[in-house]
Amino acid sequence: MAWSNISALGTIASGAQTSLTPGLPTHAAGQALFLCAGTRDTGAGTPSIDAVSGYTQIRQYGPTGGYAILAMFMKKAGASESAPTVNFTGQNVSDTCIAFMFSADGGDVDNLGTIELTGNQASGGTAGQAIDIPALTLPSEDNALVIALGFYLDNAADWAMNEGFTLIDFGSSTAGSDGSMVAAYKIQTTAAAISAWQMTTTQAAAGDSAIICALRVAAATGHPAARRFGRGIIGVEGVRIY
Repeated sequence: MAWSNISALGTIASGAQTSLTPGLPTHAAGQALFLCAGTRDTGAGTPSIDAVSGYTQIRQYGPTGGYAILAMFMKKAGASESAPTVNFTGQNVSDTCIAFMFSADGGDVDNLGTIELTGNQASGGTAGQAIDIPALTLPSEDNALVIALGFYLDNAADWAMNEGFTLIDFGSSTAGSDGSMVAAYKIQTTAAAISAWQMTTTQAAAGDSAIICALRVAAATGHPAARRFGRGIIGVEGVRIY
């Protein structure tokens, strides 16, 4: 089942030196729920993003040097869900934080511990008007969902995507020292490496942090003997046992 129905319908939560509870997106049981969270590091502490109950952390990036900490979590939606709370450790009063959610069909949500095929992360960036997304190595399978998540050290609101990516959502806040968090996606029918690229804005800032990862599609279920192998699906047909 291919990745599809990427949506960003949950309410964005933001603040400074605080826990956040973003709104749940529209979803159905069995879908993938994504939770993205980020916080500035203004240098007075060493912030990190705590584990979220019921969710699997796919990737967390905590660079030093006054940039931002980012994390992405996932879970398989159940019949009834409540909005999760994101807690941060080591923040100070100036550390702007943002969280939001989106949902999707088609991911290997029964195996979240191994759903990431490949990933990368980077911080620093240019002196303004972009989040620098690092390059991604070749995923080991086709039909991956590639997610790019960036945190920008200003409250920008006019984001443009590049490299064939589509904006999922962004949140910006003037709480604390200001910040923006942006998510985008790309579905790769055929696995391919991705060059470094930029999410661009007209608002200048002093730096950014970013993560990018490719996520495995759910295994084919049309035949009970079908199994995943390499970069494709191999099915076993014509075998009858008496």
